[in-house]
Amino acid sequence: RLLEKVPQLQDTARRSNRGQLGSGIGTVTLITSKGQVKTESGLDPIHVFGSTIKVSDLLPLLEARAQFNRSGVPNPMSGVVTNLTYVVLYTLSLAKDPDSIPVIAELLKDNDNSICGWSAIALYEIAKFSDQARGKIQAVKFPKPAVDSAKGRGKEPPPWVQTESAM
Repeated sequence: RLLEKVPQLQDTARRSNRGQLGSGIGTVTLITSKGQVKTESGLDPIHVFGSTIKVSDLLPLLEARAQFNRSGVPNPMSGVVTNLTYVVLYTLSLAKDPDSIPVIAELLKDNDNSICGWSAIALYEIAKFSDQARGKIQAVKFPKPAVDSAKGRGKEPPPWVQTESAM
């Protein structure tokens, strides 16, 4: 039921991203469709979601954002949710769960340039996990603005990324 908490989560994500809640590295346990993953991460996911996070709880947040992009119908993720979306995408990049690939790929065309870039970066990171994940991601046509946004955040696209022309 994270959708019901979007305003609070966005506020916590904003404060965490700015370092107001402390910075450093922590250990997070991610429950994925492939099992449990324990990894070190920045503190943002821990501040926002706690030290044990179910990927299946995060996906509805991105699905709601993608639904808004498709329909224009407002929902909890239709406003300014860049900080929260960044934390979700960062967390999913750590989880490397192939089930998250389709919804992340939908956000490559988000109206928010930051969300596009962080979506591309998340997919680049997930592709490092397995040949199966990379195969799914290689089939995605990355919009040039998303690739450019990722580059602006210091992440060059892997050589296998297929870029579609800007519209």
